[in-house]
Amino acid sequence: MIAEIQDPFVGEALNRKIDYQLKKIESGVARELYNSSGDSLINMYRNMSLVAGLNDRVKSPYIEFILSSPIGEDLPDEKFSEIAKEYLERMGYGDSCYTIIKNDDKDHRHVHILATTIDLNGLWISDSYSKGRSGKIMRELELKHGLEVMEKGKSSRNKTLGESQYRQYFFDTALHKALRSHNAKERVKDLLGQSETFKTINPDMTKAYTNAEWKIILGEDTYENMLDMLSKGKFFNPLLKDELLSVMDRLRQECDNVKEFRDRLEKEGYYMRLVSDKGKSHYVYGIPDRGFYLKDTALPESYRFGKLLFAGKQMTADEQKHYLYNQIFAVLNGSSSYEDFKDRLAEHNINLIEHVNGKGIYGISFALTNVDTPEIFKSSDVSRRLNYQNIQDFFQKEQNPEQGKEQERATPIDPVIVCYASNPHEWEKDLIYMYPVAMSMALDNGSGKHRKGDEDLPDNKKKKKRNKGLSY
Repeated sequence: MIAEIQDPFVGEALNRKIDYQLKKIESGVARELYNSSGDSLINMYRNMSLVAGLNDRVKSPYIEFILSSPIGEDLPDEKFSEIAKEYLERMGYGDSCYTIIKNDDKDHRHVHILATTIDLNGLWISDSYSKGRSGKIMRELELKHGLEVMEKGKSSRNKTLGESQYRQYFFDTALHKALRSHNAKERVKDLLGQSETFKTINPDMTKAYTNAEWKIILGEDTYENMLDMLSKGKFFNPLLKDELLSVMDRLRQECDNVKEFRDRLEKEGYYMRLVSDKGKSHYVYGIPDRGFYLKDTALPESYRFGKLLFAGKQMTADEQKHYLYNQIFAVLNGSSSYEDFKDRLAEHNINLIEHVNGKGIYGISFALTNVDTPEIFKSSDVSRRLNYQNIQDFFQKEQNPEQGKEQERATPIDPVIVCYASNPHEWEKDLIYMYPVAMSMALDNGSGKHRKGDEDLPDNKKKKKRNKGLSY
């Protein structure tokens, strides 16, 4: 079992972390195992704040520990709670105010412990040499409770067990997944049969072995061949996805906005970009050193574009612009008139601002109404096709289709917002305008089947039938 100790934090971060765990409990993938105050998690912010108030000289009065068991070691709740409480006691936090929450939404079960750095007597709990003491205590607890002993020296200051320590078991986990696969199991058995060292050692396949141990068991050549087969079969992808989610879950609790979230991900060696692909915006996340990238549609909805919100619903100007770009076109296509369009925008928390002079309306702007610092964008800043006259012409053609046909025949330039697929050069211009960096990488979009057009961003161009009306 591995213990991660996060840096102490303030009350605002505690509130976010508690809210995050409450949402997990509500969704059925977490539960509170123990509460030192005898209360429920929903009241712990108040209880922990009272204890923190006993010593106002401590600037960061809260701390979080994450205890993670290896893949396949599924401890009963009572045992997990017992180990967590004993760990806290030996770390000096036995008299703090704390709560233990177990999460079951990963391959590895783990508990989050939120605690005060001040005890019930108002004394600050020293964190001197805490990481060294933590490792020693955890090794002793593993032996005492008969748990699998994790290797030393593999942990990272910034990474949880699911992010770093578990990588040493990636080969073992992927190998067993392949042995359960109808399409891959015979190939795996053939490779195992080719290894003389494997047949000599005859390892107990019910136990988990580290990557280094498998390299010895199989021999270097067979190990490399097996690694290649498992990689091509994408048996590592679920593990990498789980690692990525572990990082994102942790950082999301600590960040205030998308920019900070992205910067923190990149600082720890991960990847996040906002891209526009075929008229739609989405995030791409990844682990560059593993060559692993996926679209936000392969992750929980809370990490998708437009859904990734933080305390106060903060969005950068670029985030707001991309969000408006998607929503306005979608709303426009579903509106029956200009007035209906304005009403529908308001329902989507978008304010349409009309610019008026002596001759009437000469332009429009858009702004989000549900963010802390809304930016006002001229229609041309969002898309050159969203100017006031184009929108009026669109509704005129919708309401008078025969007149629209006459206008179309009389004018070589269609004034209606047309499908980009029928004018790819215009789409390329808007794509560069919205997001100037072109990318091309293999992506996992969350489904078992992949079309070629879904794999590469955004260079793939496919012919489409011409659509009527607006398209984004």
